[in-house]
Amino acid sequence: MTLRTASALAVILVSASGRLVGASAPVEIDPGLRYVRVHSLETDGAVVEKACATGTPLILDVRFASAKEGDGALFARDLSARAGDEPLFVLVSPSTPAAMASALSGSPRRLITLGVADSTPPARVVIVQTAEADRRAYDAAESGKDLAKLISGKVDKDRYDEASLVSDFNNGNSNPELPPSPDPRQAKENKTAPLVDRVLQRAVHLYRALTAVKPRS
Repeated sequence: MTLRTASALAVILVSASGRLVGASAPVEIDPGLRYVRVHSLETDGAVVEKACATGTPLILDVRFASAKEGDGALFARDLSARAGDEPLFVLVSPSTPAAMASALSGSPRRLITLGVADSTPPARVVIVQTAEADRRAYDAAESGKDLAKLISGKVDKDRYDEASLVSDFNNGNSNPELPPSPDPRQAKENKTAPLVDRVLQRAVHLYRALTAVKPRS
């Protein structure tokens, strides 16, 4: 355990009301899943250290964090010290500091990075959303918008289901191919659609999916 000052406990978390507030420990964003939004490793390092050490399912949001020289090594150590095998989701963006990106890329612990195209490090799960929309959704929570509303929007996805397959066969195509996935770099922002934090939303949905298929003891 390192000696990080008490002032380092100023992390942004989800309150019971669904809005982001200053607090000293993470709270649940979904049953069993905790969320920590990191503004600065210098000020939030103690909370990151403690959250990683607990080993509970966790989302670390470092999309727009800041880090000074030497913070990357501390972040890497916190990731390496994570206990257990519960899911660790890390939200990244093109603005994630290089020191943190390096720590994530080199982490020996299992983690899943999620972010828009061109995030650093490259996201394992790439979300089809523009970097501008991602930042607007992030800032909306900073301004007090209910986080539950920011992650409750409809998930847009291309579908090629059984009905599409039958239709292709009925139209004489006996060897249909799946349509190509959209290029995340070509995503267009719909200014009239409700603002959705799709990166955070996908992390929550992925956690729920992993929980649903987890063997029951």
